[in-house]
Amino acid sequence: MSILAAEWLKFRSVRSTHYLLAATAALFIVCTVIASAMVADWRGSSAADQATFAAADVTIPLIPFAQYLIAVIAAMVMTSEYATGSIHTTLMAVPNRRRLYGSKLAVVVGATLVLAAVLSVAAILVTDLVTADLPAPIRPWETVSSAFALTVANIAVMVVIAVTAFGFAALTRSLAGTQVIMTLLLLILPILAMFLPAPVGLWAHDLALPSLPAQLAGVAVDSRLTPETAAVAAVGWAVVSAGAGLTAFIRRDA
Repeated sequence: MSILAAEWLKFRSVRSTHYLLAATAALFIVCTVIASAMVADWRGSSAADQATFAAADVTIPLIPFAQYLIAVIAAMVMTSEYATGSIHTTLMAVPNRRRLYGSKLAVVVGATLVLAAVLSVAAILVTDLVTADLPAPIRPWETVSSAFALTVANIAVMVVIAVTAFGFAALTRSLAGTQVIMTLLLLILPILAMFLPAPVGLWAHDLALPSLPAQLAGVAVDSRLTPETAAVAAVGWAVVSAGAGLTAFIRRDA
């Protein structure tokens, strides 16, 4: 427990953590403004134009950027000590690398679970407030409860993304290197999959991390994954990356 407490203290006392949380809050505000502007534009449009509007759903612009910010936060739990050289002191205090890795991973899971839940639930509530009493398509769903499954799926996948980033951070020991990898997985792969021949491109798209929430919630269109197989894919991302990171953390010198 003392190791976990120490890791939590390091996580919440690092200035970069505060900066990233501030950036996340700013992102949420920007997405709220975008949704409000869409509603204002919708109100001033003709009935024919109103029917062509996209939903003023805060989660649509929020989630992709939130996924990336959460990946960076998770990576820094591992890479910050390598950047400062304090990992040597930490390993002298905690020579059991499995316990140290597990404590860091527990901090990542706990912190990102709370952050993902706050962001996702707040986005749904704000969307409900902004689009109250408005019809489709500007309102994304009839009731807040209709968005429950996708909200839970978004939270779960953000935690998986955090664990994946943490594992790659342990492999690379570099924040920049982990950012490149997560950029490829979160941004490049879904786009690249569109240009790959079928069925490779279709499977690559469905297995990409950003595609998993809709499939977990069972609301994806033309998906090759059921909610159950999407859950297996999500667990696979987390287990493989975290396992690879643990292996590197144990076997390589600091």
